[in-house]
Amino acid sequence: MIVGCLLLGSMQLYLWSYNPDEQKCLPRPSTYKDGAKFFSIWSWITEMMIFLVVPLIILIVNILVMREVSIGYCSIHTADADVTQLSS
Repeated sequence: MIVGCLLLGSMQLYLWSYNPDEQKCLPRPSTYKDGAKFFSIWSWITEMMIFLVVPLIILIVNILVMREVSIGYCSIHTADADVTQLSS
């Protein structure tokens, strides 16, 4: 996860440049050449990953964890019932 964050963040070094005249960071002009608008495309892709893909992965993992807990609870409950029947 740390490596993924570093890779996403390192791309910002290419996309932004400091303009000393305006004393602020602005999108690098080379990211807009040939009408490709790389800056815009990169922003869309990363925002979709961060705000759509990551929450879906978290939801799927949570569902799988709840399923495993449920299976474990059922097997323990069944084992307790079997022990109770054997002792009577």
